[in-house]
Amino acid sequence: VNLLAAMQEGVSIIDSAVGGLGGCPYAKGATGNVATEDVLYMLAGLGVQTGVNLRHVMEAGAFVGRVLGKPTHSRVANSIWRRSAGVRVSFHYKEVLATAIADGNVTGSEKALIEQYRLRHNIGGEEHQAALRSLGWSQSQYDRGHK
Repeated sequence: VNLLAAMQEGVSIIDSAVGGLGGCPYAKGATGNVATEDVLYMLAGLGVQTGVNLRHVMEAGAFVGRVLGKPTHSRVANSIWRRSAGVRVSFHYKEVLATAIADGNVTGSEKALIEQYRLRHNIGGEEHQAALRSLGWSQSQYDRGHK
């Protein structure tokens, strides 16, 4: 929430750390930095394209955590890992995608919501493309926003 407020005030550079690692050794109770995974998820939800692959950042955070023997402090990573460990979703991705593209168009905000859904439910690129194909859309049509 603080990052969103800062962005609304014009801040365009955000400092974060994979897995929320770090902190200040001089500040009592400083648990770490804001997790990069959480920042990426928030930005995706806002429709901001970062070019950073959340899945890769999550994997890097898990690796560093294993090496250091510390769990990730990323709420997003923890949630996605739990879901990918067997939690079933109530809607099939194809149905979500079909709803968004029913009118033959997909807006930037719809794409942002779809991306958030994909992140939340561990929907990979192959499943996304297969769902598009089954609905008669190509990836390039989806990227353009219309059929």
